Amino acid sequence: MVVHLTTARVTVVGSDEGFSFAELAERERLQVHTMFTSPGPTFPFGAHLAVVEVDIDTGKSVLQRIITVDDAGRVLNPLLCEGQRHGGTAQGVAQALYEEMIYDDLGNPITASLADYPMISAAELPSFELLAMQTETPLNPLGRRGSGNRPRSVPPRPCSARSSTPYRIWGSET
Repeated sequence: MVVHLTTARVTVVGSDEGFSFAELAERERLQVHTMFTSPGPTFPFGAHLAVVEVDIDTGKSVLQRIITVDDAGRVLNPLLCEGQRHGGTAQGVAQALYEEMIYDDLGNPITASLADYPMISAAELPSFELLAMQTETPLNPLGRRGSGNRPRSVPPRPCSARSSTPYRIWGSET
């Protein structure tokens, strides 16, 4: 018997007759059990740029444009990863511009249920401009990093930066 690693086949010596590793595993009901322990954590990274229009009379903010660059390492399923980025970015924008616990003068929550709590929808969001990078990590065999949480944690910073600094509109402070 000859084991051919390049073609993943087992053949009889001097013959092409044989079978694939998959056929062997199915016929013999072979199972593999393995465990991987990473030598350290992996971290996704990236940046978001938000264009937010602020009405200086009311303070109302409207997200006009958001550009994201995210690096999740090697992406195994691009459609799933893009969905995670869309969902995470939308959730981050919601945290920055809509979500707030409001209390009355006695300390009772006014936004106590989802009926009272502002929820973001596609109507409040522009089309996302998603740019991707793929820097594989050497800390796991797949080169993967996370892809769902990082987009959620970044939008609050560029979207809400307008509230922590004085507005500078066309050269004048208000």
